[in-house]
Amino acid sequence: MTILDSPPLDSEFAGDGNGDDECVALLRSTATGDGAAFARLYDRLAPGVYGTITGLVSDQVRAEALLHEVFLEVWRHAPRLARTGVSASAWLREIAHIRCGSYA
Repeated sequence: MTILDSPPLDSEFAGDGNGDDECVALLRSTATGDGAAFARLYDRLAPGVYGTITGLVSDQVRAEALLHEVFLEVWRHAPRLARTGVSASAWLREIAHIRCGSYA
């Protein structure tokens, strides 16, 4: 089972109380095709995701390409993610780890 296949929580998609609540709202908007929300989500989460990637991949060009791939996954799967109940930042880190592993 992948994080995308996680069952939804019984309650509303909950943030972690550390700024993830805003990410939850942005993700829900992204799931409806809101490009501006996606851009804000990217601005908020890309630095941390990039840090995760560069901890796993030393090549800067490859790291930037992986960051791009991770956020493409967000755009493509935002509706599914919004139903899973997981933290957006945790989900992005998981995708980053998976993508980095495919380049190893």
